Amino acid sequence: MFQPEIINLRTTVAANDEAIISETVRQKGVLTRVTIHFPPGASALVDVAVKAENEQIVPVEGFIALDDVTPTFNIARAIEAGREVSARIRNGDGANPHTISVIIENTPRELFERR
Repeated sequence: MFQPEIINLRTTVAANDEAIISETVRQKGVLTRVTIHFPPGASALVDVAVKAENEQIVPVEGFIALDDVTPTFNIARAIEAGREVSARIRNGDGANPHTISVIIENTPRELFERR
C-alpha cells in the first residue's frame, strides 16, 4: 500500500551562521505538512524558510522565527520524484548554536486524492 514519505531536514547551525539542507524526494506526491521544531532558547533569533524545488512554501515569503514551539503548516503542493526540498536556516544568536528540525510529509497522490 502507499505510504507517506517523511523527510527530516535536521541540522545544528553554529552561532551567527547559516545552513541550507536539502533532500531529494523519493516518490511522486503532494507535500501536505511542514513541521518546524524551534528549541527552547532560539528566542526568535533563528530564521527558517522551506522550499520545494525553487518555490518557497513555508512561509510563503520571508522567514519564520519562533521559540520553544513546534508548529505544523498544512499545505498542498504537488511534487515529482527526484525533485529537491530544502530548508534555509539562519542563526542570528551570537553566542549559541541551535538545532532545528524541519519535517516534510509527502503524501502519495493516490492517498491525497482519497481525502
